[in-house]
Amino acid sequence: MSVTESWLRVMTLVREHAPADHADLPGPATGQMLAAAEERMGICLHGDLRTWLLQNNLDLPHVRDGRVGRWFVGDPTVTGEYESMAQYFDSVAETLTRMADGSSPVCRFTEGRLVWS
Repeated sequence: MSVTESWLRVMTLVREHAPADHADLPGPATGQMLAAAEERMGICLHGDLRTWLLQNNLDLPHVRDGRVGRWFVGDPTVTGEYESMAQYFDSVAETLTRMADGSSPVCRFTEGRLVWS
């Protein structure tokens, strides 16, 4: 599965089970935004990362210290290493599916939002 297909799977699950959170997400980045970011950082973004950012701009208003405001819970953890972004997004989709069927011990969907226990 490609990064685009894997991310679409994630966004479909979020839109279906947490429509209020989905509505809060920013739209895609533009090529101009990515070029400006690359210039500021002095690097070229990896192809998969560039593809993903053109679908999902992470310039969120609640970002601080690498954490996304209300989305960050507890201490950072290492969840594993993935061979590709597509593989990582597939694992996110599998986690969202477990949440949707009620088998996640730490998270659930309530009133259109993703809620951490």
